[in-house]
Amino acid sequence: MSNPQNLAAILRNAAFLGADAVLLLKTRSADVNPSIVRVAVGGAEYVRAFKVINLARSLDKLRDLGFAVYGLDERRERTTAEAQFGPRNVLVLGAEGEGLRQRTKKFSDQLLRIPAGRSGIESLNVAVAL
Repeated sequence: MSNPQNLAAILRNAAFLGADAVLLLKTRSADVNPSIVRVAVGGAEYVRAFKVINLARSLDKLRDLGFAVYGLDERRERTTAEAQFGPRNVLVLGAEGEGLRQRTKKFSDQLLRIPAGRSGIESLNVAVAL
């Protein structure tokens, strides 16, 4: 998440939806700084941001702790509305345009798409996808 405004929006959306944490790639993410905290308008105070070196390894560890891993992929037939989420879940969002990496897809228990409300708009910016 190299775009600071997107990171701030993700923190705000994650807080609104009740998420406890956001994982960010250490080498490709902006730092949570006072400017991002200000733009997140409260979101950064409720959601912890963790920088990880290897996302696949981190997802594997979370799975060992009882989390189900759901990758979001606009090309899937099954939607988030159709999924049966348990009490401990991880949603993995890919880069805009590229989506999830193949390796990340393999570490997901299920791949889902967010249902679109209008035809012709197939995907969301990662900052608003939550």
